[in-house]
Amino acid sequence: MIYLLRHGETIWNKQGRRQGWKDSPLTKKRCSQATANGVRLRKLLANGDAVKMYSSPQGRAWQTAVLVAEEINYPVNDILLENSLREISFGDWEGMTEPEVADLFPREWAKRNSDTWSNACPNGESYRDLRSRLEVWIRSTKLGETSIIVCHGQTSKVFRGIYAGLQPDEVAALSQPQSSFFELANGVIREVLE
Repeated sequence: MIYLLRHGETIWNKQGRRQGWKDSPLTKKRCSQATANGVRLRKLLANGDAVKMYSSPQGRAWQTAVLVAEEINYPVNDILLENSLREISFGDWEGMTEPEVADLFPREWAKRNSDTWSNACPNGESYRDLRSRLEVWIRSTKLGETSIIVCHGQTSKVFRGIYAGLQPDEVAALSQPQSSFFELANGVIREVLE
């Protein structure tokens, strides 16, 4: 069983800015979203489950992981930080809005939009690169009986795509909620809303 959570809403999320490997603090709304997800998760965990918790080391994911861990009584010091769970790198576009990117990088923007799966942002990663990074981590990690993973919007979409064997266009169409999370079990992905 895998529980896949996205970090909470950040200031840059609200402003429509690309975060990638840069960080922006969580909003107050997101702290309450993370706590609510922790409460939902606690209800799903059976007593005695062997739980392992992993998190992207980026501040917004780590802060979310800590809030969730506190709700499920998981020792914060036992959360495993994994670089492979970082968000996709948007390179030179990090911190910018889409209109700013389109204005400052018109050729690169057009190229990227023609095939977002294969074309990386300048000095960034493509979705294909992110998929490769995650596949290596998944193969090399012995996910426990119950694994909780706190990551990012694009990372979550690509992770679910790997799990379900989806094509790039199907991965792009996946949602990336912050007020719910996903349960991955027996080949089925279920969004946990309550």
